[in-house]
Amino acid sequence: MGVDLFAGPLQRYYRRRWETPDAAATRARGLDYRMGQGKGGEPLSLDRRAAEAGIRDFAMRLQPKLRLSDGPFWNESSELPYKALKLTDEALGALVLWTAHLYRPDLPRPRRLPGNPWKARAVADAVEGGYYAGPMAVFEVDMVVPGAAEQISSAVDPLGRALSVTTSATMRQAIRAVAPSLRLKAATAARIAEAGPPSLGFDFARTGRRWFELYKAKRQRLEPPPPEDEVKALATYALSCFMVMSRFAGEHGVPIVRDE
Repeated sequence: MGVDLFAGPLQRYYRRRWETPDAAATRARGLDYRMGQGKGGEPLSLDRRAAEAGIRDFAMRLQPKLRLSDGPFWNESSELPYKALKLTDEALGALVLWTAHLYRPDLPRPRRLPGNPWKARAVADAVEGGYYAGPMAVFEVDMVVPGAAEQISSAVDPLGRALSVTTSATMRQAIRAVAPSLRLKAATAARIAEAGPPSLGFDFARTGRRWFELYKAKRQRLEPPPPEDEVKALATYALSCFMVMSRFAGEHGVPIVRDE
């Protein structure tokens, strides 16, 4: 399942007045793009009146949980721009795995992404040891809202979904904790995020060796070779996305939403 990051007014997000990166790229090529939700249905969305009321109530319920200052808690102007980046499940899983190994340098870190990073030993140990509540948990929250207190909580959003929510201060702290290990700076992060997810080449198990050998020469001319350290490349991309979105959200005073 794909994962996108959205930063902008929640009015845009809940009224579906924004394009995913895939939709924008498809439209740029002059093609029609239609997104479904669940069993082929339309994406969940609200009309203007429901969105305004729902967001207002949502913000008020978050205020004591995240120790937000007296409102307005974030900017909901319809004139504000938004930003959307393609994160991907693989990149998010790699970032969680990379962060878990920062806590467990005694364990050898895989260079190739496991089928389920959340079941890798370093991540499983973090869950069992009770320290998954650090940066690993922050990168997996559903929403980040402007706030100075380092808090994480849960809340039901205007669509009736149970979300994990944190503050921008918590996200910035998580980024500061992990960025040095990837030697990632703001200028580099912007370039990496805008380039899109790294190419990982082919998976023999999914494509079949015979098919792969038939098209290998052609694909090698079209795509860059896969990185030697797949986990590091994906983690670098994921953290770059969070850094870019955190900066954009801070400049405009808006939330970040992980859209799946």
